[in-house]
Amino acid sequence: MSFISLLYIQSASACSCILLNEKQQFDMAEHVFIARITHIQETKNRPSHPQWRGKLGEFNVEQILKGKPAILQTIETGFGRGDCGVSLTVGHTYLFFADKTGSVDICTGSREFDSSTQENQTLLKKLEGYALQ
Repeated sequence: MSFISLLYIQSASACSCILLNEKQQFDMAEHVFIARITHIQETKNRPSHPQWRGKLGEFNVEQILKGKPAILQTIETGFGRGDCGVSLTVGHTYLFFADKTGSVDICTGSREFDSSTQENQTLLKKLEGYALQ
């Protein structure tokens, strides 16, 4: 019995995502933008998933690629410890693929974003191209 319980606990704490390419991530998101986190607050009831705990992050938009992120009051995510949440840090910049409620996770492609790297510059050009289509 202990062995079965241990397997259940381990699998319940792991994040599992369907692999999507950048175009699919872009198309599925309501809002795609780059923003700097200004404040983080833990919450026991996430707006999009009241039964889940997580974090709410306030942000300043640096670049909009799709949607109107200004209508979102916060970004909502898990803790990033196996719950697929984005590990938010105040002062850091992120690329967000958000749904209409502002919910983000690593499965949708949301992640920390350093625009000075060649990889992220290439990704940004792709996303800007998708925005023009």
